[in-house]
Amino acid sequence: MRRIPGMAALIVALAVAGIGLTASSALAAGPDLSKAPPCARGQQPTPSKPCKPGPGTQEDLSKFPACAAGQDPTPTQPCRATLVTGQFDIAKFAPCAPDQQPTADKPCKPGAATQEDLSKFPPCAKGEDPQPTKPCRPTQNNGQMDISRFPPCAADQKPTPDKPCRPGAGQQVDLSGFPNCGPGEDPQPTKPCRPTQSNGQIDVSKFSPCAPDQKP
Repeated sequence: MRRIPGMAALIVALAVAGIGLTASSALAAGPDLSKAPPCARGQQPTPSKPCKPGPGTQEDLSKFPACAAGQDPTPTQPCRATLVTGQFDIAKFAPCAPDQQPTADKPCKPGAATQEDLSKFPPCAKGEDPQPTKPCRPTQNNGQMDISRFPPCAADQKPTPDKPCRPGAGQQVDLSGFPNCGPGEDPQPTKPCRPTQSNGQIDVSKFSPCAPDQKP
């Protein structure tokens, strides 16, 4: 076998650094924090100061390299979500604080009452619908989305695509703010979409009663 000058030294250097010459390592966008020392209390891992996150460790993904194609960020393999990341599972991260809302850069596991702003996440990929633990920003290609999975709406709150909530019995839903209905979809209170010319009839009896001075 022909020897390439300096190749042996390069391989040794990579081995000492813990970098393997494999196809999988080429896809890794960030460090593997599972091999780092545990994070101290209040410490957040960074590329320059890696540590293994515990169950309550908050992470700032903006500090890490962008996710590679097909890669989703996780607590021990963090990467910065991009416009093509689509949904990723934020339930794997530390629980959200009482006044905290998850974002793509600072994900946290939402509780039963945690409100979410989907505009803070990458756009939904084709075939993806936003969920509380797998959020994404709805687009015109989404069609209906199931807002019954999200926390109940506050008394003066109306659900929107960016800030979904589960409407109560008497709460109004403005369909004009949601993505167009897809083929064969009819709007419903918990699965809203904006009617189009191809919708035909819609069953308005499923929605809240009209106010005395209101027309559907």
